[in-house]
Amino acid sequence: MKINMLKVMNFEAMIYLPKWNEDGSLSTIVIRTDGLQEEAIFPTVLMDAALRFYGSSLQGAKDGTRSILGEISMQPVVVSDKFGLYWFPSTSPANLDCVWFALHHVDHYRAIDEKRISVVMMNGTEITVETSLYSFDRKVKRASHLRCQLEGRQAYQVKERQVSYYIIKKLEDRNYDIDEFYE
Repeated sequence: MKINMLKVMNFEAMIYLPKWNEDGSLSTIVIRTDGLQEEAIFPTVLMDAALRFYGSSLQGAKDGTRSILGEISMQPVVVSDKFGLYWFPSTSPANLDCVWFALHHVDHYRAIDEKRISVVMMNGTEITVETSLYSFDRKVKRASHLRCQLEGRQAYQVKERQVSYYIIKKLEDRNYDIDEFYE
């Protein structure tokens, strides 16, 4: 069964939710702003497939996060900085009950009790997750920090002055002549 990655990982995708089927298999409910979609693989495998679609992998994304944020557990991942897709897990991605959240869709969250929280997404979708408020808040802040670090780097790459070049190679010469001009 082929997965349409453009539908399961884009700006409308909010949550990857594990679903245990009657036969004991695990699948993923992709909760989107425009509907639900079920995929026959579990959430962390779907996240890895989505990352591979965008040119990385779960291990590569975790390594990249580690190089930016340092040694932390349950790293957020950058699916696509170009499209603003930053995701984070509710628990260890190795845990089959792991729920993945898209940072840009999380509106607010509050404690229900010491071991459960309610997360409200930007469109009003509400989900109860088994984690502490402190733990979830730390994950949101790490994902936000990762986003700020990457977007900050991009801001420094904007140049006020553009330089263009005329590059010419004369037939009798081995090297190119390079002359610059400003626009």
